[in-house]
Amino acid sequence: MFKTSLRTKSIAMASAAALLATGFVAISSVSSASAASNIKIGLSNSYAGNSWRQQMLSDFSKAANSAKAAGQIKSFDIVNSNNDATQQASQLKAMILKGYNVIIIDAASPTALNGVIAQACAAKIKVVVFDSLTTAPCAYNIESNYVVYGSIETEFLNTALGGTGNLLEIRGVAGTSVDVDISKGIHDAVAKHSGLKISGSVNGNWSTTVSQQAVTGIIPSLPTIAGVAGQGGDGAGAVRAFQAAKLPAPVTIMGNRGDELRVWKELSTADAKYKTMSISSMPGMSTVAFWVAYLLATGVKVPKAVFAPLLQINADHLDAWIAATPDGAVASKFFSLAQVKALVDLAVKGTPKYVVTDLPS
Repeated sequence: MFKTSLRTKSIAMASAAALLATGFVAISSVSSASAASNIKIGLSNSYAGNSWRQQMLSDFSKAANSAKAAGQIKSFDIVNSNNDATQQASQLKAMILKGYNVIIIDAASPTALNGVIAQACAAKIKVVVFDSLTTAPCAYNIESNYVVYGSIETEFLNTALGGTGNLLEIRGVAGTSVDVDISKGIHDAVAKHSGLKISGSVNGNWSTTVSQQAVTGIIPSLPTIAGVAGQGGDGAGAVRAFQAAKLPAPVTIMGNRGDELRVWKELSTADAKYKTMSISSMPGMSTVAFWVAYLLATGVKVPKAVFAPLLQINADHLDAWIAATPDGAVASKFFSLAQVKALVDLAVKGTPKYVVTDLPS
């Protein structure tokens, strides 16, 4: 949530200053392979019910398996809690007893896991939280700036709509810091433009199917909608809902899923005047979390906050990203250890990169 972002920013600045003051060099060295080979890393994931989370888990496994094959870690495990914070807390307690060197968490709640995270830290286990964050002070955070996410898409809508229009907001999984932060970015940006109005809001859970059902249900109660601001995974479902209701598709911000990019292409091919953009965090941020966990386990000092950039896709890159992103996948980058060290260095310097507009690599 937004308080998390402010808290993490202040922790990051203090952490970076302290590290710089002691002559910290983020990528100077890691421990020997023999020490690294004893490392056990566990991932506690709150939710696996959409394409972003499925790809995130796949990317994490790919990075962890490569590290295991190279002798950098001994083992890794993944557990899922079906978006149940109580279940996730119980699983984390079991993980503490298993003696992991580092536990990585994509959290079901910003606050409900703080107690068990404190227990892990007291047991000398490093805790890395990514994507959906907590407010636990002892945890290391791998985050994307989701408030910036909401601001970018809303400013695009303001320009595309000439400063006037009713908006539909599609939110994510309720109670997560991601959902709260993106929504805050949207509402803060709308407040700057008197011609924009949020006329309705539904939860799409970052899922095409859920979003289509939710938007279908609210359409009869809405005025004419000019734009849709979402959180990723919801753009294609929203467009299909308007089309099924025999209504023109609003300017709908897409979220980097393969189906969303193809729906955007379909709309712009049918009407050359149709303009939108796509933005999302990258499932590959799980590989950032993995390698930060590895660095911590090998004794490298890391700031309390490291940023994984958002990926923004503009019209001139649409075809390239469609070619690189299968229909059931999410546009993303897979981060190597060297690339993560570079992100750590940016965090140390206090100059994180919040957004990239790269072509596929």
